Amino acid sequence: MHLFVCFWMTHSIPTVMIRRFFLTFFLVLGSWASFAQVSILHYTETTGFDHNTRVASLAMFNVWAAAHNYVVVNDDTGDEFNTLANLQQYAVVIFSNTSGAGGLTPAQRANFEAYITNGGSYMGIHAASDTYRHSTANGNNTGVWDWYAETVAGASVQESPNHTVQNHTDTLFHQTPGHPTLASLADPWIKVEEYYYWEDGYLSPAFMEVLRVGETGGNTYDAPRMMAHVRDLPGGGRAFYTALGHSVNNYTIDVDFQNFIRDALLWLLNAPGAILPAGEISAEAHGDQICWEDVGAHRATVEALDGEGRWVAVATYDAGTSCHTLSGCGTATPVRVRTMPVQRGRPRLSRVHLLSPRPQLQVGAERITQPCLVETPYRVYDLQGRTVAQGRWTEQGLPRRHLAPGLNVLRIGGHQYRIRR
Repeated sequence: MHLFVCFWMTHSIPTVMIRRFFLTFFLVLGSWASFAQVSILHYTETTGFDHNTRVASLAMFNVWAAAHNYVVVNDDTGDEFNTLANLQQYAVVIFSNTSGAGGLTPAQRANFEAYITNGGSYMGIHAASDTYRHSTANGNNTGVWDWYAETVAGASVQESPNHTVQNHTDTLFHQTPGHPTLASLADPWIKVEEYYYWEDGYLSPAFMEVLRVGETGGNTYDAPRMMAHVRDLPGGGRAFYTALGHSVNNYTIDVDFQNFIRDALLWLLNAPGAILPAGEISAEAHGDQICWEDVGAHRATVEALDGEGRWVAVATYDAGTSCHTLSGCGTATPVRVRTMPVQRGRPRLSRVHLLSPRPQLQVGAERITQPCLVETPYRVYDLQGRTVAQGRWTEQGLPRRHLAPGLNVLRIGGHQYRIRR
């Protein structure tokens, strides 16, 4: 199956050649058994404290790999980061109890940044936040790669003390009920763990908190705090970090922890822009039409990402070469084509972004408006990830009084906006 994209605009723009649209291999979205074989990078290099969990962590991910048809590649040297082309074969890159700031070279770090920019996804476990600490953390201005904490990990652990005692029993609470990463976890969840501190560390406001531990002691840094957060990345991938996972027991006998990591991995693999291997598509950008050429007898369904982050069918076509005209107000809507029946080993999906800017909000003194978004589902979160407003966008827009004091995140039409009240 070959896919190509044509764009027709009412105003003249230069022709742009878009290369390296990576095809996604999903068979039926939402089921572990639905994935054709993909590759995941398990990275465990340490130049700081070594938790010695790499063998158990790899074994945990490999158990799921055998059962659900994906391949785990282990890297404890950073060699897999040597080229962007090599990184782009991985659906997710996992930093499992990495530590320190001396592992990756500047060139390797640049390759990883490009991987994320182009739609890659990241998972960080425990000491992944003790990896490339942010310059503002602990007041020592020694960071060498602030992009890492700001963009993918979302956190840098406090320096002294770093954490509670190793076997500290505390209670964890869901912060974003219904989030897929929490699907298998009780609320509350009582867990033995070494709980990290953030007070003098770094936390990025770009992330949505999904799991929080209650008070762990009498110091100010023992206050309730984030233990897992997530982010939809601008490039189309996703980021997940959890501060849990100190002891090797997490990876061998703690079924709740293992289910949590498994569900987080599934959420990352379902990222709308996940980069999975399958070759290259060439496209010319001149308009609002997506076309495909199918040499097999496959019906095609065109799907678009709605305001709640779900893929929704918008049209179905009989087998053969077809084109679909996209509707809307020129917004940058993620679109893909899925063909049926699926044949094992053949690419079935393509993610395509329209090359026009996202709709700009008109922010007034009393309300926020955007006529192109009318009837689009929306949700507003505060910085704790709690929903403060939701519904369908109207011509009247969103009254500012519906926002929480301070910074809010509005998600609508596949886009995210930060609004301060």
